[in-house]
This record gives sequence, structure tokens and C-alpha cells, in this order.
Amino acid sequence: MARVLVAGFYVVAIALVAALVWIAIAGSTAWTILCAVLAAVVAALVWSVSRFRPVVPAGPSFPVDPAAQPDFWAAVRSAAGEVGSRAPDEITLVSVADLALIEDAKFLGLVRGRRSLLIGIPLLAGLSVGQLRATLIQEFARDSFAWRAQQQVDRAVASSGKILLIGPLFRAFAGLFRAVAGKSVRAQLARADAEAVRRTGRSTVVEALRMRAAIASAWPQFAAEHLSDGQAPPNLAKVFHEFIADRDPVPDPARVAEVAKLPDTPAEPDGRAALDLFEGDALA
Repeated sequence: MARVLVAGFYVVAIALVAALVWIAIAGSTAWTILCAVLAAVVAALVWSVSRFRPVVPAGPSFPVDPAAQPDFWAAVRSAAGEVGSRAPDEITLVSVADLALIEDAKFLGLVRGRRSLLIGIPLLAGLSVGQLRATLIQEFARDSFAWRAQQQVDRAVASSGKILLIGPLFRAFAGLFRAVAGKSVRAQLARADAEAVRRTGRSTVVEALRMRAAIASAWPQFAAEHLSDGQAPPNLAKVFHEFIADRDPVPDPARVAEVAKLPDTPAEPDGRAALDLFEGDALA
């Protein structure tokens, strides 16, 4: 249904532009001007949507060379392969406390493109190898057309929001798309959590969710206190763990409750720091 809606968006837009152009040619002077303006607005909307590209978050970023970091790349590819998802073409470390799988897709995901995995340095500093693996499995397992298209739609809405007429038009389409595709996206997220529990164990998944909430809460203050000179401490993971030791933010309670209901899978937790997957200085 999500594919039909996205394809329909372009079909309707093209048909509308064609109708407006025809009216502009056949109508009176006033109709010609009005329809020409409306056709230009709709055409600009379609063009901006079809050309939209995901943007790497602002701040320092570090591409991860597969030859220089084979263990980390192997871990990422393994997580993607376990759930039958396409591995990224590139991995970039970013300074935000989050992780995202983005794709340079065209036409709101109807045409596949180059895939990038953005991993926040704060996550690598705070998560264990097991928790990172659970997080990667969740990210790859939730991959679906509806999810990719919703990401593209949300980003396009944000980028077009200030453009006269185009912003309101696209927000209306985005609302319709969320109403249609939202159920599919939520179901895919639930399946992703189940895959992570099946492969890493329920406690690892719950702890990964808890740690991600703690990292997101603590990182701005930690960065201000420890990274203000632009240099990371040599024992970043240890220092950051000590910093967040007393924090206990609650992650999405509904999601954690659903994970807690899933049948557990015995799995040996991997407590190594995620940064241990890197050789040398990951930020060099």
C-alpha cells in the first residue's frame, strides 16, 4: 500500500500539472496566469521531492575505512546478513548520540540508491559489543520500503516546510502517508525487536534500549565538560561509562514492555566496549 501511495503521488502530481498547463493554454488571461503559477508550484514540489537526498548531521564526521577497520565492518555486515538486509556501502561516525541507516534513494524510495550507516560516537563510547550488535540488528531488521519512504517523507517535509505553498501541500501528503504506512512501520519495528531478542537475548536488548536513553541524555553535558577542546580522552569509553553510571533514564516504556513479553533466547552477553572493535584510534 505504501508503494501505491508514493507512486500515486507522482501520478496525481503529473496529471495535475498537465491539466493546469492545458487550462492555461486554453483559458482566458486570468486563468492562464493562475494555472501557470499553480502548475509551477506543483512541478516545484515534485522536483524537490524527487531530488531530495538525506543529509549527514552537522558536526565532525569520520568515514570508516573497511581496510583499516575490518573487525567493525565485519560486525556490521554480519548484523545485516543475519536478518537478510542489504549491508551499507559506507559507514560514517558522527557526533550525535544516535544511529541511522539512510539511503540515497530517489523518488521517495521507489528507486534504490547508495546506502550509508551513520553511527554516533557517543553510542560506541557507551554501548558494549553485545548491545551494539542488538542495536544494529534492530536497525537492519526494521528496514522496509514503508520505513525508508517515511524517513524520506519526514526529511522532505522538514526541508520544504518554509517554502510557500509547497510546505503545506507536502505536509498534507505526509500526514496521509503516515496514516497509511504507520501501521506497517510499527509492525516492522516490533519484528525488528523480536529478531534482536532472538539473536542476542532479551536482557541485552532491554539493556541496549536503556543505555541508548542514558547516552542521549548524558552526552550533551559530557561533551561540554570533556570534549570542549576538540580532543577525546584516550580512555573515552571508561570515562563516559563512569559519567553515566548514576543516570537511569527510562527508554520508551511501551517498547520495553513489548520486548519484555517476547520469549527469551539464551545468549552469552558480549560485555566488551564497542570501541574495542576498532583498531588504533577510531577518531583519527
